[in-house]
Amino acid sequence: MQINNTFIHQANNYRHYAPEKETQKPAVQTDGKNAVETAGTVGMTPQEAIGRAQVHFCAKKEPEIKLTGADENFAKGISEIFRLNPDEVKQTEQLIKDFLQEYQFKTLSDMKSDDIFEYANETAALAESLTETLNLSDFESTVLTSLLIDQIQEGDITKIKFHAGITPVEEHKYVRDFTPFNHIYQKNTDNSENAYNAFIYLENYAKALECKSIFDLFNKENRQFSKELIEEFKNPKYGKLNQNQRIELMLDLIDYSGKTQQERVADINIHKERDIFNDGMGTIVLADKIADKYGIEVSSNLLEILSKRQTKTETHKNGQPAIEIAYIISEKYDLPGYATKDIAKMIEEYENENEPEKFNNLLDALKKNI
Repeated sequence: MQINNTFIHQANNYRHYAPEKETQKPAVQTDGKNAVETAGTVGMTPQEAIGRAQVHFCAKKEPEIKLTGADENFAKGISEIFRLNPDEVKQTEQLIKDFLQEYQFKTLSDMKSDDIFEYANETAALAESLTETLNLSDFESTVLTSLLIDQIQEGDITKIKFHAGITPVEEHKYVRDFTPFNHIYQKNTDNSENAYNAFIYLENYAKALECKSIFDLFNKENRQFSKELIEEFKNPKYGKLNQNQRIELMLDLIDYSGKTQQERVADINIHKERDIFNDGMGTIVLADKIADKYGIEVSSNLLEILSKRQTKTETHKNGQPAIEIAYIISEKYDLPGYATKDIAKMIEEYENENEPEKFNNLLDALKKNI
């Protein structure tokens, strides 16, 4: 099988980067160590890309260990970032303890390794368990995974310093606001790629006014000021919203200012990006398998054809049936007559695999091509 750069390019297409913040920040420093800066990004790290397909978490055992100071700081840090209530804080601490007990680690930093594959499964298991328990959106889960990797690599996220001495906890203070904001922004404009820039614009004002949420900018006390904020959205940088769009967005933001976090996301598919990602990873795995079996190249054409297949996710539930996809591939690559049936079976079998099996297939494909 011949593999070209299309494979890696396609993998990167499913990383879901948000636009970068408008100003670059100096390199992160942590007590004399260098760390990879992850603040503000929704891009997926290699560990997360590998781990997104692995959602199983081992059965809990009664923990007999206590969290180290560094891991206690991690638990407190993410509790503050995600605005957890007391019960959720206890759940978070318990999940970390259970994880350490189950995998026989003394601390999260025991997973530090130069090999991104060595503890990818374990890292993904903890991130996924926390995501599901705390009902985090895809955006929030990506930030959580980045924080977890920083904790593993650096030992204590509270020791990391970004520009002007800002910690990750301070940097990600409004992470829970992005998903509901993105929802109402896209509802009111056809220029959704500017949603993140618009969010950062509001986030900066919320930080300056020490608001608990960006939606506090639109409560009664700040109503006059908030009108001025929305006027700035006529700027092309923030979407070039017309007057009607600005008015509708303003009304939604005012409405959301009086809601709880749970109410703000009640009608949103907070895992839409995960569905898209998982379908994309399936596309890569299937392309790799088909290319291996028939000695063809993993090309952009093959990946594009497979990306249109029907899957069990909401996004692609109305895609093309496996037999149609298989026929198109067989015709495109002039494969033997039996290939159509075999490829269709391959696609159907992949859709019916459990998560560990999908994970192992993805891991095999990535190991061969990274």
